[in-house]
Amino acid sequence: MTETTYLIWSNHHSAWWGPGGCGYRLNPGDGGRYTRADAERWLGRGCDCCRLPELLVPAEWVIGAGDRVIQSAISAAARAAVEAGTVDTHYRRVTHADNMVRELTAELDRLEDKLDVAQAAYERRTRQVAQWRDLARGLGDDLRRAHADRDRAISTSQRLRVGLVAAREKAAAYPAHVIEAGGPDHYAAGQAQALHAAILAADWDAVRQIAADPWTAGDDVDTARGALAGAGELGDVSREGAGR
Repeated sequence: MTETTYLIWSNHHSAWWGPGGCGYRLNPGDGGRYTRADAERWLGRGCDCCRLPELLVPAEWVIGAGDRVIQSAISAAARAAVEAGTVDTHYRRVTHADNMVRELTAELDRLEDKLDVAQAAYERRTRQVAQWRDLARGLGDDLRRAHADRDRAISTSQRLRVGLVAAREKAAAYPAHVIEAGGPDHYAAGQAQALHAAILAADWDAVRQIAADPWTAGDDVDTARGALAGAGELGDVSREGAGR
């Protein structure tokens, strides 16, 4: 029985291998003839771009045949190679690597999206921190102003307290009837009115009494003495312990 001879179709070059694995031929009649053992020794050298880089096609299928028969023979050889599991392993590794690259690229895209989200969150937080810092600075200024206002209030309170103590000490030197009249000024004003009324009424005892009051204003005392002298009623007008 005659051993079947094969032609080797190169999907990579779209041509037939030449004799002895040298070059390529467009016409199958010019291609090299190989036994299966020889062909398998030549095949499998690796091709990154083809799933089925080379196909074993029985020579009798294609030599002298038309283009349609040749294409059918190549398709049948491809189906047989797939069924036999003779797909280029190097091509499978490259395809697997390509898939890994695509997966890594997709993961990188997802990470970049997460990074964008994190960056946006960081920028928002940075703006918030800046706002809080400005707020804290404003609160610090308000606090310093409040401290200054407090110090001024304390100083004012102390001055008022000193003044109140002085006023109480001064008020303690006034007799009760002067204090009841509202103080020396009010009392003297009342005495001036009473003196005027007494002079008009020629009540010289009242005029003498008003002139002798130590809390009557000095001008009013002089007026009283002048009135008493004019009326011949001067007598003794003593102002011992006068307060004004």
